[in-house]
Amino acid sequence: MNTQTIPAVENFHILIVKVLPATNTRPAKVKIICELFEQSIIIPFTNHPGASNPATDTALLYLQNKGYDTMGKGEGKDHMYIITNTFKPLK
Repeated sequence: MNTQTIPAVENFHILIVKVLPATNTRPAKVKIICELFEQSIIIPFTNHPGASNPATDTALLYLQNKGYDTMGKGEGKDHMYIITNTFKPLK
């Protein structure tokens, strides 16, 4: 019987960030998806000077202005992640 103790790890709230590309009539937008609360929001895309990833930085600034304590970010195949320890709905 294995009696190893599983180390305690902190729980985080992971948000998905996707870019909605521009069309002939509409500018690009950023979609933030919260699977935990089954919500998503769409915000205007802002190209921040010197940004490593403008879409993620747009979402980070939006969330921080809404009171989210952001801990980190990551990249997936066709989307990005924002890691926060704030557990509240987007709306």
